[in-house]
Amino acid sequence: MSNAVETSLLGKVALVTGAGSGLGEATARTLARAGARVAVMDVRQAEAKRVAQTISQEAGGDAARALGIGADVSNWSQVSRAIEAVDSAWGRLDIVVNNAGIDYTLPIPDLTAEQFEKVIGVNLTGAFFVAKAAWPLMVRQEGGHIVNVGSTAGKRGWANAAAYCASKWGLNGLTQALVAEGRPHNIRATLIVPGRNAY
Repeated sequence: MSNAVETSLLGKVALVTGAGSGLGEATARTLARAGARVAVMDVRQAEAKRVAQTISQEAGGDAARALGIGADVSNWSQVSRAIEAVDSAWGRLDIVVNNAGIDYTLPIPDLTAEQFEKVIGVNLTGAFFVAKAAWPLMVRQEGGHIVNVGSTAGKRGWANAAAYCASKWGLNGLTQALVAEGRPHNIRATLIVPGRNAY
């Protein structure tokens, strides 16, 4: 990685949801290596704090480089408190990565109403809650970038994935709405679809 890339996010603050493991953890650590201060948010608080500690260690022991936050993205009060913690710690929020997601791989007759609502709550409502909570900070600082992690399931339907497909198709629409409403405030929104069939 070139030095220009490594320092491209100096002075920026990022928040990544579902960052306690997997893609979210990798994203948080990559943003930190690029110079950003990173809020690591996960429903599993212990994992969020572990990743934040790892980021701090990788930054030479700089504890101010990362913040571990335990919060459920489908809970508006918890999301609001998480964004308030970021604002209190660093006074700004430049990048949001809505990565948190769950799925139940079940045929429709076996998928319960509660399971369907839980997937929508985390994958779609959660992304809306985080964007909504971050919005006033981004408007105040006259810019920001909201990145939503989509899926090829948001382009075509799969068997045994009704809730997941519905949530990712909805995320497509939410992202387009964020683009339209964010433009006057210099707030960008991007949908990223990991995988070989990205679009």
